[in-house]
Amino acid sequence: MKKDLYRRSNWQQLVKKRPNDLFRAYLVASGSHQYQNLLGFKALNKSLIYSSNLRVDYYLYLSDLQALTRQASHYLNEEYFQRYQEIYQKTITSLEEFSLSLPKFEEVTFLPNKTLYQLLSQFFEYFKALTSFMISPHIFQKVLTDNLEEVLRKRGKEDLISQLTLPQGPTFEERFKWELAELVNRLPNNLNLKEVPSLLLNFSRRWFFYSQTEDWRFFYPFRTDQLIELISHLTKHPAELKDYQNIYLKQKEALDKAQKLIVELKFNHQQKLWLKFLQYIIWQRTDRLEYFRKACYSSMPLIRQVVHRMDLDEYAGVLTPPELLTFLQKGTRPKLDALRKRQEGFIASFDHGKVKIETGQNLKKWQEFLNTAKARPSLLQGWGASPGKAQGRVRIVMDPFQAKDFKKGDILVTNMTNPNYVLLMQRAAAIITDEGGVTCHAAIVARELGVPCVVGTQIATEVLRNGELVKVDGGKGIIKKPRSV
Repeated sequence: MKKDLYRRSNWQQLVKKRPNDLFRAYLVASGSHQYQNLLGFKALNKSLIYSSNLRVDYYLYLSDLQALTRQASHYLNEEYFQRYQEIYQKTITSLEEFSLSLPKFEEVTFLPNKTLYQLLSQFFEYFKALTSFMISPHIFQKVLTDNLEEVLRKRGKEDLISQLTLPQGPTFEERFKWELAELVNRLPNNLNLKEVPSLLLNFSRRWFFYSQTEDWRFFYPFRTDQLIELISHLTKHPAELKDYQNIYLKQKEALDKAQKLIVELKFNHQQKLWLKFLQYIIWQRTDRLEYFRKACYSSMPLIRQVVHRMDLDEYAGVLTPPELLTFLQKGTRPKLDALRKRQEGFIASFDHGKVKIETGQNLKKWQEFLNTAKARPSLLQGWGASPGKAQGRVRIVMDPFQAKDFKKGDILVTNMTNPNYVLLMQRAAAIITDEGGVTCHAAIVARELGVPCVVGTQIATEVLRNGELVKVDGGKGIIKKPRSV
């Protein structure tokens, strides 16, 4: 695609003519979604954000992503890797320090608009700096994995890729699990958990950012009732508790095994660097979420206060950062009719820094384009997270508590898993998720269970159908549909 094509063409027409040229990814960006320079190569020119029913989907123009991927391949040397790590560390440290310094709910009530504007605009700048690292791992992971798969393919060892693609160290999810296991082991037997409120409160406060929600626009802290539920689950499942206890040991053993494979495969210096960079990126994909969640939660008092002063509390989820800042500066608010339409669903298109929010009939046109782009393929591709092959009937589960009829041997398909899914995962012939990387909950548990698993498919819950027969290759990250079985 020519460099200046975007400036000469209407993107909607391109999408209409080439609907499959959209790549969907869950890439959470800052409120303004103005992607910054990705450490030396040009950022995305165009993207879409589609929001409906408390679910936010992100679409990138595939040619943009491919161009970035090609450019990224020229940066893979030791100097760039070191610089990448240094800038990432500086970014998350600055964001965390500023976020944790923001006033709490009880402190913002009497702050003047000018002060709120200064704090909120500073926060958006710090937060925007993180957006580079919400997309760059996806780009580098693709480049690095492709490079290593090609090396292994030439040696007839492509099935070893899942044994090499490990995080460089413990992720915050693994730290959480280990500390949770330590907490459970310290508790006396048959203890009424409600009798130790201070112990539970201290733990939940330390891990306040661990709580997850279906809607990234609203973050709530990890609560003691959630902690009690997890503790109760682990005490009833000692094997899982033991896995949590040994999580660091298992990771070290896996990394040691990967290191032996590198020696056996006789990787050269460049190939070793690719793998080292890839293991860092896999770790980073989870690590960055810790700072993202902390920042989102810390900013809530400011955002909620501004929205309250706008008298638009019920529209908090569809207001944009520029609208919040404009109100603080000029006192103007967006029209209520426009906000009501946004609540029903919207498309935000970003074209060279210009943002346009589409609702109503224009939204329906975009939905037609996107539905065409998500036409059912004969083959789904994701990340091979746990090796092995399986065949079974698809069972899409979005709420594990509403899946009592899940049968042993079904293929579990979901957006992403959490500890509440473990019982289903134990009965599943294979596991497929929309989101996640090789260190996500689904990947870790699947490897422990020896169940084939493919994560990061992006669209499995939408293009697969309950009851259809599929084959899953957890090593290659491939799901074949009935017509290609």
